[in-house]
Formats: sequence, C-alpha cells, structure tokens
Amino acid sequence: MKKIILFGSFLFAFICAYSQIQLLNDEFDDASTLTNWLNIDDVEGWNADHLEAHDINTSQAGKLMMMPYTSSWYQDYRGTILFKEITGDFIITTEATATNRSGTGFPSSAYSLAGLMIRTPRNITNGAADWTSGGENYVFLATGHATGSSSLAHLEIKTTINGNSTLAVNQIPSASNVRIRFARIGGFVICLYQLPGGDWTVHRRFYRNDFPSTMQIGFVTYTDWNKVNSYAPIFQNSNVINSNLNPDPSSNPSLPFTPDLIGGFEFARFDDVNLPPDLIGVNLLSNAVTNQQLLSFLGFTSQPYAQAFVEVQANVLLSGPLDPVSQLMSDDLRTASLLPNNQPYNTAPWNYEGTEQAGAGVLNTASNDAIVDWILVELRDHLNPQNILATKAALLQRDGDVVDAQDGISPLRFDNVSDGNYFVSVRHRNHLGCMTAAPVALSSSASIIDFTTSPVYGVNAQAPLGSIQALWPGDVTSNGTIDAGDRSSTWNNRNQSGYLYSDCTMDGYCDSADRSTTWNNQNRTAQLP
Repeated sequence: MKKIILFGSFLFAFICAYSQIQLLNDEFDDASTLTNWLNIDDVEGWNADHLEAHDINTSQAGKLMMMPYTSSWYQDYRGTILFKEITGDFIITTEATATNRSGTGFPSSAYSLAGLMIRTPRNITNGAADWTSGGENYVFLATGHATGSSSLAHLEIKTTINGNSTLAVNQIPSASNVRIRFARIGGFVICLYQLPGGDWTVHRRFYRNDFPSTMQIGFVTYTDWNKVNSYAPIFQNSNVINSNLNPDPSSNPSLPFTPDLIGGFEFARFDDVNLPPDLIGVNLLSNAVTNQQLLSFLGFTSQPYAQAFVEVQANVLLSGPLDPVSQLMSDDLRTASLLPNNQPYNTAPWNYEGTEQAGAGVLNTASNDAIVDWILVELRDHLNPQNILATKAALLQRDGDVVDAQDGISPLRFDNVSDGNYFVSVRHRNHLGCMTAAPVALSSSASIIDFTTSPVYGVNAQAPLGSIQALWPGDVTSNGTIDAGDRSSTWNNRNQSGYLYSDCTMDGYCDSADRSTTWNNQNRTAQLP
C-alpha cells in the first residue's frame, strides 16, 4: 500500500501501487487547481513570498507561471517552491520553459532557472524564529540561464545535504520545452531530461538515504544570484528582496536588482515506479547498472491521465409520495421550498461526506422532471456486496430518474472507478433501500438500471404496485427496519412541518398518514447485505 497525500486540497488518499497516483496530476488548464499546490512561504510561515506573481492557466494558457523576485536555492538560502507532499516511491515529469521577464529570450540575470525539486520537509512553521543553519536537504534539476553569456541556455543540477550544496551546469541548445523527470526509488533519486525532438537522457543519479519517507515535490524558480549573494541567508529567507528595501542591508547596496525570469510549466504528471525484477535490491549508482537499463522503465513517453469513470442511469420510485396511477411522485417538498440545497446524508446513520449540492435553478424545475428528494446510490463489490466501493448523492425526479445534482439532467458519474461488474444499490432517508439482483456491467457509457421493473436482491425488497415496484416507505429512523421506533418517531413529530425524516409520505407534514404508513409496513427490512 502506498500513501499519497495531497495537502493543497486537504485530500488524503491511500492508493495502491496499481492505481491512482495519477490523481495528483495537473495539466495546468484550470486556474482553480492552484489551490492544490502549497507555497513554502505559507507552510513555513516566512511571511516573505519570493514569488512576485504566479498563476495557472491565466498569464500563460495551459501553464503554471512563476515569476520570482531576487532569490536563490543554495547552501542556507531558501527560494520558492510550489509543491505537494508524497510518501513513498514515485515518478514526476514536467515540461519547463525559462524566459526573461519580457518573454522574448533567455534570462539575462545570473542563475535564473526553473525546474523540479524534491525536498525534505523542515520543522518550520514560524519562519526565522524556527530556522536553523544547515537544515536544507534537496535535489533539483532546472533549465534557464546559469552563468556566462546571457545568450546561453543551461541545465543546473544541485544536491544539498545539511545545507552544503554541490552543483553542476551543462549547456543546452535552448531553455524552451525541456522535459524534466525525477524518479525516487527507495534511497535513490534518478534525474532525467529530454530536449525537444530528442530521447530521454539519464542526467544524474543520487543516493539520498537521508531523505525521509514523505517528501516535498514541486516547482522551483530562482533568479539574480549576484544580488542574492550580497545578503546573509537568513535575511534573504525572511524578506522579499526588491528595491523596496530601504535601507538596503546588502553588502553591496549599489548593486542593482536584476530579477529576470519567468518559469512556465506545461504539466505535472505522476507515475508509479515499476522496477524491473533484475534491479530489485540493486545499487542503482553502480556502474554495473547502465543508463539503458534505467531508461527501460524510466524512458517512457509521458501522457495525460485519462481518469477512469463509470456512469449509471438509474430509475427508482418511492412509494410514500407515489401516485400509482400516473406513476409519478409528488414534488411537494420542492414546491414548499423544503428541499435542502446540499445533500442531507452527512449525519448519522449515513455519515456520507460527499459535497454534492444542487446546481443553480435545478430545484426550480417543474413538470415530470421536478425534483422529489435526495437519494444515495452505491456501487458494491461484485464478489462481496457488503463492500461499498463508491457512493454518490443524487437527485430524484418525479418520474423516477436519478440525476446528477449539479445540472439535474445527467446520469451519475463515479470518478476513479474502472469498468467492471458491480452491484448497484439505492438508499433513501425514510424508505427501505434495495440492490440489483446481480452485478451489473458498468462503463463510461451510461448503464441503464431500472429498479422499477427489474428484479432486485432479496425477497419482497420493494412494494409491488401493479406493473411497477417502488421502495417501501416507513423507515424514518433509517436503521434498515420498519419497527416500533419508526411509529414512535412519527407520533413524537405529529403535526410538525418541514423537511422531516418522519414525513414518509413527503408532503411536508408529519401526520396520521405517516403513522399509518409505518404501521402498515411494520417488520419489513431492507434487503441489503
């Protein structure tokens, strides 16, 4: 089991090695995904953001853009990084372009580069107050301009151990569209690059057994080393370095500020490490392990992640509000404006944590597509239907169609669920739930599941109403059985109005009709595993 943690959106996912590390991917085509990336300034409490500007799919279409102030990553100097935290082995790939601030050529300022970093998290939450010298541990590979003629493009690779940095610079033809890839394999970090039109190249290999299990993985930009070097590291780390400094505590205050970098990143793509059997347990720094052996599993072509999903087009009826003649349910709760905008199953006994909410105008729809109530749809293991694999709250229309809450029209889409066979069950807050009699083949093409006419799991699991069947009403305590507790609930809530569990006829009132319903259906039990 591999644990992958995406802190930017506070999503904690425990992901098997064969599945979903790609959920961390970002194609940088949606500005809102910027919140999924953490800024080191915020995390470590520096109150000195070294990024003058950064955005996704705004300044540069389809890219993460980072424009740093004067700053650097070297020895005790900390620059900026936008990152996610990952535990365990991984591969990350990006495509980076480094330009000057006008976007017309190479950066002119010394050591102005953009790339990928893998960094040990530091125990810093209050910036300079927590900082100590000699605490930086990371590896990065970046493209841009390092030193010498401003017309030269470079790759810079740097490994830093306890604040001691070792770097190497190589000239390349261009700093545009350079692909960079890191692979973490146990204590080994393999760094690769790919120039436009070329093949993947193994650039460096490091053994960093000092790296902890959980690391920061992300994007770095830095620029204007000559000016950075005129400050003490702690001053650079805890201040925005620009011409607003007055007085300028630099050792060379007359030296101008010359930040000259915009870093653009096309994507962040994560992959699992599939180490060949003959390399398991082998020292990957050994000369006996050739670059070609590494490229055999690290030189693959990066692809966007096509997220797996299945769709369900379900039809189900609730007996409580149903007119068996018209085969339509009443929408009294909607017309009385009693339906909640957010899914109501986030309390006991459901404890469903989904964030579904009705889209704008969805609850105002009239006619046969008017919304009756919220309902839960579950996908269950085809071998063990007690195991609920996915759940989604949806809206139920008068004619029984179960629709996506956001638009009130579409079938239900279950993301991160692969094609396959699943039991499908439906549950409601005051009706007994039911489940398909057998597993159903689901795919990205909506599968039709009609609970009103098809066989269902168990015996007398639904109420027979002529040519159709509907969920039994009366389970107002939502414990799976219609019993004395349900009748007591309807009695205790008598003459009350609102969005009530005890209102199993769903007309907005708890009255004698609801008590009669629970009495008539007493001792019925949900036929769910």
